Amino acid sequence: MPPVSTVQIRPLQAADRDAAARLLREELGIPRFSAEFVQWKYADNPHGTGVCLLATQDETLIGVSGAIPYTCFVEGTPRQVWFN
Repeated sequence: MPPVSTVQIRPLQAADRDAAARLLREELGIPRFSAEFVQWKYADNPHGTGVCLLATQDETLIGVSGAIPYTCFVEGTPRQVWFN
């Protein structure tokens, strides 16, 4: 039986932005995903800093998942919510 490789989960780093953007473009088919967009979405978002996690297996990026904060109003009161 071949050895089982494990999946590693880690936070997005600046050096990962190009690879994360490329995977998101290829898998989601959304051309706007660029390294600059990933930077804006998770680090420079005007609503606050987001969270982005990467899944790697044998040092290959296999998944990206993130959530970003957003301010919405509930009955006139501002509330911070998170979108995945």
